[in-house]
Amino acid sequence: MTTQSSAAVPTSKPFPNSLRGSNGLEAASDTALQIVRRIDWRFLLPDPNLGQVAHIGPAQATLLESLRLFSESLTVMGMAGEDAGTTGQYDLVVASRPSYEALREAADLVRPGGFVYVEACGPFWPGRLRRRDSCRLSFKGRRLRRPADYVAALQRLGLTEVQPHWHWPDFESCTRIVPLDDQAALRYVFVQRGRGTRARVKAWLGRCLLWSGLLAWVVPCFSIVAHRGVE
Repeated sequence: MTTQSSAAVPTSKPFPNSLRGSNGLEAASDTALQIVRRIDWRFLLPDPNLGQVAHIGPAQATLLESLRLFSESLTVMGMAGEDAGTTGQYDLVVASRPSYEALREAADLVRPGGFVYVEACGPFWPGRLRRRDSCRLSFKGRRLRRPADYVAALQRLGLTEVQPHWHWPDFESCTRIVPLDDQAALRYVFVQRGRGTRARVKAWLGRCLLWSGLLAWVVPCFSIVAHRGVE
């Protein structure tokens, strides 16, 4: 079932009463900060004011709350094929852990000049291991596993300016968003910044994965931003 809810940009709408719970202002502030930080990826877009937004995929409470706060309106569609909206209607379509069919639906729903934002998990992310058969591509029997697979699928669907990013350590507690096609940025991530044996080993392992080309296989949480050109 599709539901719609409208939300103004954060300068004109206070945080909901659910964020003002009995634990006091400090707890409310922490929750509010988590919701705001959950959608820091909006700054990857030319305009962080999200406009008319649709979400496809499994419901994620923090993501949906942040989308409601930072968009003019939000349409929640559930899984691909469930009560799809009008073609070319939305400024932004957010797809969570999508199959190829969901990517195709997202590409159809976004208006010319709009964007598709995808969140996905790598093949070794624990939750992904429990859904091995849910992300098959509809061409050549291949699956969506790596960022490059999603990039290729979105390009096949006619989207352009397709850019993958690594969210560290995960989407909910992200502190870094690193472009996966920027070798200099990736090398900087693996510069040793801590002390002790553990920090050195982690930095060395990260550099080895980068140099070997295997990093894309082990990135746990990544996003893809893609643009639908003006026809």
